[in-house]
Amino acid sequence: MITKFINSNYAERDFIVQKKAQYLFIFSIILVVVVSIILILQILSPDYNHNSTISILPMIAASLISLILISKGRNDIAIYLLLFVVAAGLIYSILTNRTGNAWGQSIVYVPALIVMTFLFSNRILATIMTSVFLAVNLTYFFMMKGAGMDIVL
Repeated sequence: MITKFINSNYAERDFIVQKKAQYLFIFSIILVVVVSIILILQILSPDYNHNSTISILPMIAASLISLILISKGRNDIAIYLLLFVVAAGLIYSILTNRTGNAWGQSIVYVPALIVMTFLFSNRILATIMTSVFLAVNLTYFFMMKGAGMDIVL
């Protein structure tokens, strides 16, 4: 059903573009569902921190907007919006984490975002994204070292 809907909007486009649009549409649906569940669980958590909400809500909004853009045949704008918002949310989440445990976020989410960039975008953006997250992780490392925290690599 989803493939027919997407294919109708991308019938004149290359096969690769059609497949990217299909997978991005499915990915956006999964992202909305999973991130919404994470948000609900975090809000219900006794040690709830509003910083996570600040980074999660824009991700949900970007995923919903990307679904609309993909359905209108604008998957190129959808992927850039989604990558930018998810990257900004992750960078905010890493740099505002003062407990020294942002390495866990970096290990899990950053490689996934870089792989997503390679799958749906181009090499130039993937190289930029990789460089940005390398700089963010180094900045976080030196911030935590400067604060006197022991960071084990």
